[in-house]
Amino acid sequence: MKSFKRVTLCVIMSFASGTLITSLAQTNPPTFTISGKIDGLGGVEMRGLPGNVVTDENGSYSASVEFGWSGTVRPVKSGYTFDPASISYTNLTEAELTQDFKAERITLTISGSLGLEGVVMNGLPGNPVTDSNGRYSVQVPFGWAGTVKPFKDGYAFEPPVRIYSAVSSNLTNQDYAARVLSFIISGNTGVPGVQMRGLPDNAVSGPDGSYSATVKYGWSGKIFPIRKGYEFSPPFKEYTAVNSNYTNQDYKATYIQIVQVFILQRFLMAGQGKSSRSGRVIHLVLQQGNILQ
Repeated sequence: MKSFKRVTLCVIMSFASGTLITSLAQTNPPTFTISGKIDGLGGVEMRGLPGNVVTDENGSYSASVEFGWSGTVRPVKSGYTFDPASISYTNLTEAELTQDFKAERITLTISGSLGLEGVVMNGLPGNPVTDSNGRYSVQVPFGWAGTVKPFKDGYAFEPPVRIYSAVSSNLTNQDYAARVLSFIISGNTGVPGVQMRGLPDNAVSGPDGSYSATVKYGWSGKIFPIRKGYEFSPPFKEYTAVNSNYTNQDYKATYIQIVQVFILQRFLMAGQGKSSRSGRVIHLVLQQGNILQ
């Protein structure tokens, strides 16, 4: 809408000199409105307009400028880009309404590697999973904050978590080191020198009969305590998909003694009137002084 100058002409007659004196009295210069909206986004600073104009909660703004005003208006808010980036005005002579802008939220990238496929990156938007190369990449909005904790069964990670606050730039090389979890199987056999057959590294019980071995997450197997001259109860222990420490895995040892006995047999060779003898060996197992067989 156009505004016009209001001018008052004053005429004064000087009777003494016969001179006609005229003067012009002018009001304040006219003003025009520049207004528009920015996608319903409040708090956008409209730099370049007089008076530090900021969009309201509905994304609307309005400012008054004088006749003939020139300038460039540029919307600014952290975390956003705008289209157009700015609007320029030259020698303004009328109101400029519906001077709208489109706002777009800035997105940033967080990426890194764990060297392991199938790790869930809990806490990142969408909980992304590492690819076949052990890498991950995700988009986050400008200013994003959160705690990221990688997870996969059977593994621990270093660092265990990463904390982000008000992300304002791309973050690459957000790497973690993966380590396979391991657990302890330990107990006592009651005697030293017992081979714990089935455990990794051929564990053997120590002087006090104790033993200990490390197995990886998910290990399965049977453990047989073996030492010549002893029987053990139970004869073995079986484990399936180990996912915690196993302590007090004890066995009871019983000393046994094997005795060889030669039994002499004599018989008469038929039709020759001669005798012959032979023998056989049997094994008697003595357990605490009792014959077992």
